[in-house]
Amino acid sequence: MTPAIALIAAMGTALAQSPTSAPARARPLPRWNVLLLTLDTTRADAISCYGADPGLTPNLDRIARSGTRFATAYSAVNSTNPSHVSLLTGLPAIRHGVHTNVQPIAPDLQTLPRVFRSAGYFTAAIPAIAHVGPELGWTDFDEMAGVPVELLAEDNTARAIGWLRARRFGNKPFFLWVHYFDPHVLYQPPRRIAEQFYRGDKTTGPSLLTDLPMLRAWDFPRLKRWLEGVRDPEYPRAMYRGEVHFVDQEIGKLFDYVRSQGLMNRTVIIVIADHGEGLGEHGIYYDHRGLYEHQVRIPFLVRIPGFPRNHVVREMVGHVDLVPTLAELFQLKVEDPGPGLSLARVLRGEPDPAVAGRDHLVIEAVSNTQVAVRRGGWKLIWPIMPQPALPREPELFDLESDPQELRNLAKERPETVASLRSLIEPWIQRGPAQLDTSNMTKERIEQLRSLGYIP
Repeated sequence: MTPAIALIAAMGTALAQSPTSAPARARPLPRWNVLLLTLDTTRADAISCYGADPGLTPNLDRIARSGTRFATAYSAVNSTNPSHVSLLTGLPAIRHGVHTNVQPIAPDLQTLPRVFRSAGYFTAAIPAIAHVGPELGWTDFDEMAGVPVELLAEDNTARAIGWLRARRFGNKPFFLWVHYFDPHVLYQPPRRIAEQFYRGDKTTGPSLLTDLPMLRAWDFPRLKRWLEGVRDPEYPRAMYRGEVHFVDQEIGKLFDYVRSQGLMNRTVIIVIADHGEGLGEHGIYYDHRGLYEHQVRIPFLVRIPGFPRNHVVREMVGHVDLVPTLAELFQLKVEDPGPGLSLARVLRGEPDPAVAGRDHLVIEAVSNTQVAVRRGGWKLIWPIMPQPALPREPELFDLESDPQELRNLAKERPETVASLRSLIEPWIQRGPAQLDTSNMTKERIEQLRSLGYIP
């Protein structure tokens, strides 16, 4: 057995993230519906209740006030398809094997929709982009809408409302996943919204944005056409906020319909992003490469009828916690809940020693090109394969004194680096995952190229 295989085989130890606790089980939730909304490319600080401008996301803020806001939530992976697979399986990418936006999910993986189907639920998915669509091998949904092109928020809200109106789920409770893609570059909100967020002259400024080092090196023609002549760095940031606001408006329409049908008081609502976005921090523009806080800190909101309102949980949580949480809340049979923790007790407003005492959380990068680990206030980012615009040396940050990750302490604290590195050794030994496009159609390759995913 090679060292890398031995390390991955022993990941049960490497992934252990907290002490165990075995409290008496609370009564399960009734057979309520589950509405899961995933927000693509949405960083936590883009949401008002996480510190963005008041009024930017009133509908999401309403969910936070009527439920729980996880203040320190992390993405599993900084890329759409792998992070969604982690969210719906509870497994890190190194275990579920989906490292890129082109890899299909393995048919033997246990997923949330499969578990809910086994429990008698009708399961459906309404993705907004092909790389989380049916061609990626999802077979656990009774219905999964196709994605011929990238869909706007208003399109997916209309599809979700149409699905609810058709009531093909009959008398069964439903598990419905709706995905919103809009905050992903290119940021192009509807004109009525764009005009609310930017009234300046985008051609005024010290230099062309396309001359920024990262953008000059990035072979992404659509992005360069969108930024042609743009000199004001506030313009793309404003358009990003406009996209987030647009998604919030459309989510509000979906919530209004759910409420009008009398479903709100028997539906669990979960809102979570797949990953964040860089808007110039650390020299990363309009992309989510890297594992800095802006790329991996995400909004995570849960509303459960009868549970505490306006509740804030500050302990560190992540994508991998959703499967064990729903498994405990609904007392579902899950064969492999993964390394995550159930958040059921904290959602009920009860103290949970396991969540409070979590030792560490691992965050992966697309294609396993980087890996990060957070333990306490420390965060280590380890490069596995050189990437444009990203450092080639390990970075160690003290997030308590340096939340913007501006001072790399790796050379000053080698003992801390060594301790944290031991937690991510399986990823380092695994090495980068190579992108395989051999089985992809020309159309699919062009679609991914148009989004800047492949050269």
